[in-house]
Amino acid sequence: MLVTYSYGSDIFRSENLLRDIIYNALLYCDMNCRREDPNLFGRSDLLIVTPQSNYVFEFKLARADSDVSVLAKQAVEQMQKRCYGTGLTGKALYRLIGVFSKKSRKLLVLQNVA
Repeated sequence: MLVTYSYGSDIFRSENLLRDIIYNALLYCDMNCRREDPNLFGRSDLLIVTPQSNYVFEFKLARADSDVSVLAKQAVEQMQKRCYGTGLTGKALYRLIGVFSKKSRKLLVLQNVA
């Protein structure tokens, strides 16, 4: 989806802009989703609710590809420390982190967080 934007588009300018583009695409597909979904400890970037599952996302934007592994680790720690998704009950819960590369303009890491 993100590669369909022209190369001159500056959608990789910020993490928030990337999240909002993903959120709007999901809304267009009639998905039940919320951005910056709050809990007592913070706000996850995106929550997708389906009849069977809840998907909680934390996104990071790597300005240099050398930052990818550090940002992935930070995203995992943030999701665990802030307990994203723990208040969602009754369905399968998937907690995922994604790290985008500003340089290569794509998602480099998508990881499930236990």
